[in-house]
Amino acid sequence: MPVHRTTDVTAISSIRASPRALVFLSVPWSGPERYARVAFLEAASNLESENPELGVKFFLLDEDAEECRTFMGSLGITNMTGAYSLGAGSLLWLEAGALVFHEISGLEAAAKGIARKTKELWTADPQQMRRGSGS
Repeated sequence: MPVHRTTDVTAISSIRASPRALVFLSVPWSGPERYARVAFLEAASNLESENPELGVKFFLLDEDAEECRTFMGSLGITNMTGAYSLGAGSLLWLEAGALVFHEISGLEAAAKGIARKTKELWTADPQQMRRGSGS
């Protein structure tokens, strides 16, 4: 599986250094998160095998971990300050640590929707990356 599943300073550093990163915020206690996680893992697997030229790295972070909360707070997303966990299976698309797009509730984004949004945001040529703000 192409997904990095750790939440520590090394993982956060890897996300910030990745030209393109798709991050899923996970918690073990949320029912909606579990469904959204399945969609994320399916999308990551499909994107890795069908669109490797996009150069996306995939991360699953523990939203309850202190390192993740600090990281979330640094992104400045309304409703995702890192003060508490949402448990919604949120998704973040980042370029070199800068937020490109976000989805608060990953449950609303099926695997095909996650893959479609990823391809919409990023072309194969990093010089042609589209920047925008999330929902």
